[in-house]
Amino acid sequence: MIFKKKDVELLYRALRAYHPTEKEEHLHAVLIENLEETLAIDFEMLDIEY
Repeated sequence: MIFKKKDVELLYRALRAYHPTEKEEHLHAVLIENLEETLAIDFEMLDIEY
């Protein structure tokens, strides 16, 4: 999958606004941290392979 910076920013804002359940708290924190690190890097496109 290829994400543009604006897409990553949208995901980040959505996750920041989301209130996770107790079961989701760890995953939510990991996702927020990874997106923050990704956004700290100035990039044109982010290529994520699954």
